[in-house]
Amino acid sequence: MNKLKLMPMTKEGKVEYVVDSREVAEMLGKDHCDLSKNIKVYMKYLAESNFSVGDFFIKSNYKDLNNQKRPCYLLTKQGCEMVANKMTGKKGILFTATYVQAFNDMEQQLRGNVSLDSMLGSLQEFKIMQEKIDILYKDWGTVVCRLNGLTEDYMRIEEETIELKKQTDIAKRMSSEGYLLSSNMQKDVNEKMEYLKKFYEVVNDFKWKDSTEKLLKETAYLVANIGDIGQIKRKVYEVMEIRRGIKFDKLISRKQKRMAKEGVSKTKINKVNTISIIADDINLRECYVATVKEVCAAFRDGVYSVEE
Repeated sequence: MNKLKLMPMTKEGKVEYVVDSREVAEMLGKDHCDLSKNIKVYMKYLAESNFSVGDFFIKSNYKDLNNQKRPCYLLTKQGCEMVANKMTGKKGILFTATYVQAFNDMEQQLRGNVSLDSMLGSLQEFKIMQEKIDILYKDWGTVVCRLNGLTEDYMRIEEETIELKKQTDIAKRMSSEGYLLSSNMQKDVNEKMEYLKKFYEVVNDFKWKDSTEKLLKETAYLVANIGDIGQIKRKVYEVMEIRRGIKFDKLISRKQKRMAKEGVSKTKINKVNTISIIADDINLRECYVATVKEVCAAFRDGVYSVEE
């Protein structure tokens, strides 16, 4: 299976990477028309449930051999996850591994281009330049008096001032919209980078429960300073039911009935819950891990809120 070719596109002033539905269809061994029909259904369900369709799929087109326009779709990382979650077998697993690796590699590359050290270094340079400008403006009247008609020195200082202003603007743009200029800049940056790092960690198959539980608890404390993760978990289950077209209550009831027929003790039957259902299915586990990350990020960014 070939490596996915990610394409950059600008969305709301930010660069986002997408992949062409034709390439996805080829990797999955599916007809592009069939994949397009599936994507239309996904977009319909997303729109009906008030999800932002553009976060998953974007309408596009291409020209065929006869130079005729044909419809296609651009899939974001979330769109790839939705398609992958509907696939089973070897092709679905390989596609999941391929798109995850492609997007993670791109995210790693982007993070490497703007490292924390470079941001802090630029901020330090900005502060030095700002101090020079402050001193220059403060003593401007004195400087003008001392020039005594020396036009050459005057022009040199004016050119240096213009250059300093340019460098200041560059430093401001690199300071992540100015929040690094706060008095607690160092602390804010470290906390931000540490929190974001959790959303890109590779979750070990044997530790997926602990990893997701830890992220849910940290999110609950971050957004509401509480240890109760019930509301966030319920939102995760709700999103999973929409994505997978399932009902956890029915799956729990079905498993309990099957266990009863097999003669399993009532104590064990009563312990069946949503997490145990997810643990039984590798596809549900992968969907759960991905959904926990997305829902926690949504709570952190204010898309969802915890009720007091």
